[in-house]
Amino acid sequence: MPGLTEYGKIFRDWDGLLGAAEKRAALLPGVDDHKAALAALLAKARELKLQQEGFSGDKKATTEQLRSLVKEGRDAASMLRAFVKSRIGLRTEVLKEFGISPTRSRKRAVKPPEVPPPATAPPPTTAPGATPGTTTPEKPAK
Repeated sequence: MPGLTEYGKIFRDWDGLLGAAEKRAALLPGVDDHKAALAALLAKARELKLQQEGFSGDKKATTEQLRSLVKEGRDAASMLRAFVKSRIGLRTEVLKEFGISPTRSRKRAVKPPEVPPPATAPPPTTAPGATPGTTTPEKPAK
């Protein structure tokens, strides 16, 4: 059975996104439509979540409505984040306020030059029980 905080993480994410969009409104001309859409979906989702927790008779239908509304909200949040990226840019650190990781260039590791190992001759093989310094005779091929 879903817990009371099942959608809490999603709702907090949307709240943070809306707050960051409000804070940085000067950088984002035209963001009002995206903010309004997400805010409306968030309010409706919270209302449905309260309804779902309030009664058990029509709980299944309310749960389905809530799931579909959360899908719409995720799409709206994604569109808002895409709008923010298009206005602010992909590399600025301000993107962190919107829950977006800025694009950074990869740092390549510099490998030290490879030094070849010193060439040594393999030691002669000795048979078990033979004295060191004597080599093993090769076995004749059959």
